[in-house]
Amino acid sequence: MESQRDSIFLPSYDSVIQSEDFRLEFYRIFINVIDPWYKQNEKYIKDASSGKKIQLSNEFIKSYEHNFESFITDYNCWSSKESKRLSINIFVEIARTNFLLMYNEIKEESDEIRKLNGMPSKNYKVLWSMEKSKHFLNASNLAIMMYKQTDIIKLLLYLTETLDQVSFDSAEELEFIVRLLQTRNGVYFCQTDIEYDSKMSFEEYATFCTIYFNAIYRRLFYYKIIPKSPINFPFENCKRWFERDVCGILGSEGFEDLYAKSCEECYQFPGDVEWFKFRYPDLQVQTGPVLDSMRKDMAKKYYTDYRISKESALGLYNQITHAGQCSRMFIINAINHFMNVTYGIQWKDGIVIKNDAIEGNRSKLMRKGAPYIVQIYSRYSVYDDSKIYTSDDIYQVFAYWCDLLRFKYNSEIFGVKIDTSFLYA
Repeated sequence: MESQRDSIFLPSYDSVIQSEDFRLEFYRIFINVIDPWYKQNEKYIKDASSGKKIQLSNEFIKSYEHNFESFITDYNCWSSKESKRLSINIFVEIARTNFLLMYNEIKEESDEIRKLNGMPSKNYKVLWSMEKSKHFLNASNLAIMMYKQTDIIKLLLYLTETLDQVSFDSAEELEFIVRLLQTRNGVYFCQTDIEYDSKMSFEEYATFCTIYFNAIYRRLFYYKIIPKSPINFPFENCKRWFERDVCGILGSEGFEDLYAKSCEECYQFPGDVEWFKFRYPDLQVQTGPVLDSMRKDMAKKYYTDYRISKESALGLYNQITHAGQCSRMFIINAINHFMNVTYGIQWKDGIVIKNDAIEGNRSKLMRKGAPYIVQIYSRYSVYDDSKIYTSDDIYQVFAYWCDLLRFKYNSEIFGVKIDTSFLYA
């Protein structure tokens, strides 16, 4: 007989697709996982409403951690309406559990603040606002724990807009922000008498949160679980090679076309396409309308006939801005163009992996035929043999990829020898 402990663990995506009947399997997940989880959350929420401290069982916490991981790693694989509906139910329970996990700490801080006569000198989490952020320059002085749903929506859009721009050392702060935001969000899923101000139905709001929280969670999850080391490798020769040889092949017209294509890619923000498809199922997915539906400022920028000089594009690549992101993507696309012209290979398709494509490339990443350049967190890293090598500088990332290719893989990918001698000239 299946124990209760086992029954509240989500099965993996692979086990679901191997079942004889998908619909029966989804129904089983709801009955054996989501419903017991919901009832346990309800019990703890009732205890919390009494104003006393709550004691979460180790079994409950362990099942939450397992289900949270499953939600992140399997979410992109579940594309049917049934599975997406289940994922929303799972997310709601994640939000409620997140609130319960922080409830005692929130209560203690709130009780302390009530006893103060003046302004608090201690940095209380319940009073933390985005104006205190070191990496995410959102000047709001409203405490996250005071957010309404519209504030939660705005911050999720801001975080996903800047996610590809920030440096690696922002990960710890982002995790802190998202935990606070999810704790506040969990309040709206714990109480039934709260007036919703987001101009969305409950289903729409829950779906929006499911999509955008997951887009952020997955970045943090993969960055935390994979062993990592900083890259300490000279890249000045790589930069000179790029400006001389790679840009030389492009020419001025090719530069403009490729830069425009790179900018187009950088206007596709995490979560946007999925939300647009849900909200406007009958409309064709195009970058302009997607931006116009939720990111008005970025839509104006997108529709502007934006020209940039070669010097400016190459000089902005390390900036924590959208222009810096465009420059980094241009460098990747230009290298891909060089590899295609020089060696006849689709380097980007075979080697560069975006964050939302990690699950679809699991088997490739498990093979040891080449190093890869993967977007684990924000910017791209070198991935090799289940380890990532990080640098905020895209030239240093590519230079180290070339060095690994030469000394570990005999300078060969896709059966073609790649000349990396420019690194050591």
